Amino acid sequence: MEEHTLRMNKHGRRLIYLNLADTEGTIINYCDYPEEK
Repeated sequence: MEEHTLRMNKHGRRLIYLNLADTEGTIINYCDYPEEK
C-alpha cells in the first residue's frame, strides 16, 4: 500500500493525506488540497 492516497472528503473535494492508519476519514489533519493551492 502506498502511504499517499488520493480520496474525496464529504464535501467532494480531493485531499491527499498520509495513511498512518487504515481508516477512512481519520487522518483529516494531514490532508492537502491540490486544486485549492
